[in-house]
Amino acid sequence: MDLNDPVLWMPIKLPVPSRPTSPSLRLIGTSINLRIFPVLSPKGIVMNYRVFCFIELICLIHLTVNEAIIYAAEMRNSTLNVGDVIPEIEADSIEGLPVSFLPPQGKILLILLWNKESLQTENAMKEKITLFKRFHNHGLNALGILSGVSENEIDELAEKWQTPWVQVLDEAGEEDKLSQQLGVSTFPYNLLIDENGKILALNLQGEAAHEIVANCLGVSLNDAPTPKPPEEKREPFRPMNGYDPGAGASKSTLTDINALLGEPQERTQVEACKQNLRKISHALTDYRRDHDGELPNWLSDLYPDYLQDETILLCPHDPNPTTKYVELKDPKMKCSFLYQFAPVNVGARNYREWKTYQLNDYGDRTPVARYLGFSQPLSLSYGGEIYFSKLTWEDPFNAGINLESDDAKVRTVLRTLASALSKYKKDKGGIPNELIELQPDYIKDLSLFINPVTSEPLKYLFSAADPDARQQKFEQVKKYGEYTPVIRVSGVLKNNRELNLAYNGEIYQSDEEWENLFHDSIDTALTDAGKKAISATGARSFYGIGATLLWDEENHAGFQVTGFTSDSPAEKAGLQAGDLIYAVSGESFGSQASETENFTHALSLLRSDQVSAVTLTVARPREQKPLTFAFPRTLISWTDNYFRGRFPVFHSDQMLPMRGQWTISTGFLQQNDPELRLAISIFEPFIKKGEISFKTRVLEGEEGVRILFGYSSPNHFYSLNLGGWNNSRVEIEKWMGVFHDSPQILVHAGPEFSLEHNRWHEVRLILNETENKVACFVNDQEITSYEAPEAIKGRFGLCTWKTKAEFQGIELSGE
Repeated sequence: MDLNDPVLWMPIKLPVPSRPTSPSLRLIGTSINLRIFPVLSPKGIVMNYRVFCFIELICLIHLTVNEAIIYAAEMRNSTLNVGDVIPEIEADSIEGLPVSFLPPQGKILLILLWNKESLQTENAMKEKITLFKRFHNHGLNALGILSGVSENEIDELAEKWQTPWVQVLDEAGEEDKLSQQLGVSTFPYNLLIDENGKILALNLQGEAAHEIVANCLGVSLNDAPTPKPPEEKREPFRPMNGYDPGAGASKSTLTDINALLGEPQERTQVEACKQNLRKISHALTDYRRDHDGELPNWLSDLYPDYLQDETILLCPHDPNPTTKYVELKDPKMKCSFLYQFAPVNVGARNYREWKTYQLNDYGDRTPVARYLGFSQPLSLSYGGEIYFSKLTWEDPFNAGINLESDDAKVRTVLRTLASALSKYKKDKGGIPNELIELQPDYIKDLSLFINPVTSEPLKYLFSAADPDARQQKFEQVKKYGEYTPVIRVSGVLKNNRELNLAYNGEIYQSDEEWENLFHDSIDTALTDAGKKAISATGARSFYGIGATLLWDEENHAGFQVTGFTSDSPAEKAGLQAGDLIYAVSGESFGSQASETENFTHALSLLRSDQVSAVTLTVARPREQKPLTFAFPRTLISWTDNYFRGRFPVFHSDQMLPMRGQWTISTGFLQQNDPELRLAISIFEPFIKKGEISFKTRVLEGEEGVRILFGYSSPNHFYSLNLGGWNNSRVEIEKWMGVFHDSPQILVHAGPEFSLEHNRWHEVRLILNETENKVACFVNDQEITSYEAPEAIKGRFGLCTWKTKAEFQGIELSGE
């Protein structure tokens, strides 16, 4: 075959990129001549094709046909090349928030471009989500640009795949389309850019994408394990705000426990986040009272006059937030919430003026602050309600509503009373016998005790005028939690809906029988999804069996008994540590459809909202037949019952991450923020005599690690510092607050000590409440001991200070 035969040559002139876009393509020079010719069998039949690239007629590189075609397509698809800088682009996310096309300093951004047809390619979506999740914690951000797709289709996409990046709808005219500005004409396509907008790579695909991203971030593939591929969410996502078109002046109402608390797997984090949003709502109410109804320019303006704790501006599980919305970044403090009334310009539109306009179009349901870290956005409204919605929150609401609607007037009163009641509870340790007790110290305007629509006095449900009714309400708090209403207002919403001011200060809507909103018990729901939130505050109690249980992760068959609380009815009935509980009253735990449902169902069977007998079927090692135990449940309070037995820590439901970027998987715990001062995670058991043991390795930072002990509340605990003061000594401090950087007292100055980084160390801390002593061992050597002037009892925890660290084999034990 003559290679000069013009019939066999297919010349394609291609510019050579400044860096390769395929691992099999290594090119130099200014242009290449790509030629394809057939390979013939001895009988002259075309068997295959071969591709040769001549570079300035000097260097010969061999490619397969597929590689050549892919490369040619890549080069034809974009008018931008590797090494170019993308143009300045302005765009809003589908929530209406400004988006930056430049990643934060030290990070890289993957811009993903899709059209309607390419979104049907499931493998491409799975591939990019896996890539993002693998490298996000190492500095990879992502931004999706969707062309020819409706907002409803975007919502369906987010629900189907739980896409973890911000989405932009590319709906401009043909010449102004974002894809055109980026020089992209076929889909799907992607660009990888650095903090200066320089293109690092084009159209990443397959394993090569992982190698290129790792190289750009300077991380090893071994340091970034590949996550489990995402699975399509088969069942449609139920909107958490449970929209009911006929509910009131607007369409949005909360209709079930998921609507109020979030998805079951997120409820612990949601509740902690909502606690801070409620405090922000109260602070905004007080600020508006003192500033003629005006909102602050930024949430940080609330500190310190209206919020004394700056960490209230953070979601506890997101204490070191980063945001793609550069224009909405608080200029003075870290803040997890996107403030909707910031005085910034987005394009030609002033954001604060836009949101003020929306107040006159959508009323007080307009969000003041939003958090985008859950499955659906969580919003604090101008009127004080906290609700979940789709990304485009406006869709379910009726336009044309203003702040003079009846329900808005009532919410204004309830919001003011919520702030006053919160201060009263903090000062007095409980709620008042009558509303009038708020006056004059907490409420000066007596008209706030009157329904502004009917001019009738508001009915206070905890009135001491009827002691039996007041006691019944406190029983409801035990049963339904702090969402039990303190004040209810009817007649201002449609369909007999009522507005409720809850014991916890939150405003929500419900039917007349508000209890139906929470099914059996909101307390059970909260403790099922994450009892760690309950344990940290000690504010909950429930009827249970008094045993500490470890869910059988491998077979999902039941709970293994690992220990008992004091005065445990289960222990008195004869249960032993090591027993496997696999049925209650004859009902097996393994009857549900999924692992999560099995866990929740099993826990609900073990707990109850009333005292009643329970029959357990138990498998015991070395016993040939199952054992049966019958006994009454008893009231369990996490603060009043001490733990005895083993407590290995395997999953997130056994701990409360209070500050820091904590992750746990099969017993492997990591704190990933090397810059945060005081990252804290607390473990469940309340111990007065026992120990905590674990292995630890410091990966980054100047300090060692800390062990918390005697944790009885966020305002009372001890910290043993292994490698404090630039990893030079051991100290023990007594702390008077979790969410402050330095409210501690040095109670014991130990010896000089350094915790060697990047190697594993075995650590034990032994606590003896009867002798008020603790002793710490590292690699079987006693490092220090301390005798306190008071009884030490409470929970254990782990802590870091400006350090990235790993922990494994964590086990607690109590006697």
